[in-house]
Amino acid sequence: MDKKEWKIFLVPLIISLVCFFMFNNILKNEIKINNFDMISNNCINFISILVGFLITTISIVIGFFDKKIIKVIVKEKKEKVLFLNWFMTIFAGIASVIALLYVSGIYNNDTMTISKTPLNIFICLAILFLIYLIFSLLYFFGIANSVMKEEIPENGVNKIDKDNIITPKSID
Repeated sequence: MDKKEWKIFLVPLIISLVCFFMFNNILKNEIKINNFDMISNNCINFISILVGFLITTISIVIGFFDKKIIKVIVKEKKEKVLFLNWFMTIFAGIASVIALLYVSGIYNNDTMTISKTPLNIFICLAILFLIYLIFSLLYFFGIANSVMKEEIPENGVNKIDKDNIITPKSID
């Protein structure tokens, strides 16, 4: 990974930290939240669905190991960036679910309040997850776009290699 890729890779972390300090200054010490259990269940479901979608995308790419998309990724030396994007997205998703479970554990059902720091940590991890997910998908679709551009010849018609055509043999 070159310096430009590292800088782009650190952008979600920087945005998340800025949000953390901004929310830390804005929010009160005790925050009242109605229906917190429903909100937390929906957040966990949402994050789980997105992590599952990303893992499905990864498994589809793994199925293409001998195909052109993997050759383009390796030729352009993008496998480390792609792996790191996927890893950080999955890590941030799992960390945000764990943080939400912690927040659920310290939530006071009687007063419907929660302290700002654990909630702030969850919000920032969720923001980090979403930004890394967007970056991962954009990066992957950029690679897929470059593969499609390489597949289409200039005149718009693919050349047919007669050696690769399988014809049925007649039955005698």
